[in-house]
Amino acid sequence: MGGADKNLKIKGEVIKTIQKYCKKVILLPGTGTNKLIRSYLPDGKAGKLQAKGWKQVKTLSEAVTLAHNLAKRGDVILLSPGFASFGPPPGGFRNEYDRGAQFVRLIKKLK
Repeated sequence: MGGADKNLKIKGEVIKTIQKYCKKVILLPGTGTNKLIRSYLPDGKAGKLQAKGWKQVKTLSEAVTLAHNLAKRGDVILLSPGFASFGPPPGGFRNEYDRGAQFVRLIKKLK
């Protein structure tokens, strides 16, 4: 999850849904990610992220590798960014199609 903020409101329902359905959340860099963290941890103590099953990474490759290492048989690794895909490398992509294609390539390399 993560990416560029498009000045959309992050509602409490998003956080509740993530907490209810996700074992782990791996965050890609971006202004939207920063906004999400501030929303999730209003006290600003980002160190609490890991304790809650959230982890920040710098690249999609790092995210896929971490997700693969954390997953157990029967788990689902889902790319669900929640934010725009554009931005400077290493976290940014040309567009959402580029982001999805890179994700698929990285997953196929795991086999």
